[in-house]
Amino acid sequence: MVNWKPDAFACRTSVLTSCASLEALKLGRQIHGYTIKTNLYKDEFVNNGLIDMKRSFDDARRVFNNVPDCNVIGYNAMIEGDSRHENLSEALDLFREIGLKTLTRAYIFAGCVVIYVYSKCSSTFDSRLVFDEIPEKDIVVWNALLFGYTQVSENGTALKLSRTSTFMSKTGQTHLWH
Repeated sequence: MVNWKPDAFACRTSVLTSCASLEALKLGRQIHGYTIKTNLYKDEFVNNGLIDMKRSFDDARRVFNNVPDCNVIGYNAMIEGDSRHENLSEALDLFREIGLKTLTRAYIFAGCVVIYVYSKCSSTFDSRLVFDEIPEKDIVVWNALLFGYTQVSENGTALKLSRTSTFMSKTGQTHLWH
């Protein structure tokens, strides 16, 4: 028998990811206990792995709330998890919270995820509210919104937006798919 003790990298990349994929809650909780016992819980990648794993089991909020100075990866994991479990107001609250902390590429990506989720729920009104909150809209943000409108057959709205977008007037593009 090999006496192998996983380090932070192994916990994050293999063990926690496997627990989430296999929906192995009991084993995941044991790994969480191991990270506390060995002080691996202080590693930001392990924390993000725990959030990512536990979001599959509606248990991620407790981990997330106990992480000091959670980074963008942790926020994105929570936003995605809340979105998958249809906790859309919580996902939007987290999106706003991270937006107050930093305006990064990851923040914009998180906004696109929220726009996409609202669109999949046929809530283009809410998608547009999130879109309007993103201060720097690039082609990815515009595509997320336009995709949402076309998913619910609001093609006229999508076409009108694509013709009048500030993104296209700034870049001189004639359409969004360059």
